[in-house]
Amino acid sequence: MYGQLKQAGASVVRQSKFYLVPAAVIAGWLMVVAGVAAQLSQPAPLQASIERVLTPRHPVEPATLIATAPSDSHR
Repeated sequence: MYGQLKQAGASVVRQSKFYLVPAAVIAGWLMVVAGVAAQLSQPAPLQASIERVLTPRHPVEPATLIATAPSDSHR
């Protein structure tokens, strides 16, 4: 009796794997397609994206030249 129950349980597991693995693969692909579709449905204009990346967050201060005195160690 226990052997038959164990064999039936193994059969159920095998049958569930037969359906669950392809279902998981299909679900993964659907998630990828949905993500791509969501990104493409509201694209940011390229010009605005480039300007946002290239615009500095803080104003850039002009560089100042610093004059250094010659050192005496090279004599």
